[in-house]
Amino acid sequence: MRKSLIGFLSATAIVGAALIVRAAIPSEIAINLHPIPTSSIIASDADALALDVTIAAPRGDILDALTVRQEGSAQWQRDLVAAKVWADAGPTGFQGIGVDRVLVTGAWNAETNGWAFSPIGEPVASAGTRLFVTVTTSANPTNGVTVQLAIPGF
Repeated sequence: MRKSLIGFLSATAIVGAALIVRAAIPSEIAINLHPIPTSSIIASDADALALDVTIAAPRGDILDALTVRQEGSAQWQRDLVAAKVWADAGPTGFQGIGVDRVLVTGAWNAETNGWAFSPIGEPVASAGTRLFVTVTTSANPTNGVTVQLAIPGF
């Protein structure tokens, strides 16, 4: 079985619009991107960390929906086959199954070249709520492609 490596680039500056926080005023939402510790993943890798972000809203609002855009060279179905949003539920940082909570699996949107995640229904604390987006690679991804996720709009 061929093992292809997919590289991760750091998250980009956030552009476009795609975060729905119930009752929050967009200018009051704060987003902090955290570095991704993984530099590469292999074929059929499930739940590889691709985005690590803390979202804060001043009034204890609810995150209803999130959209992320794939700005790297990896392509849907050829290289990537799924994406999920998780909430940090254990020690700080992503541990995955058994520690952190899966909130929703994304629906691919070819027009935006990314995933739409809804409904989420996660409380957003004024101090911040840490979320993760993971991807699952195909059985035979193209060697050397990259994954770079961005949240449009902020």
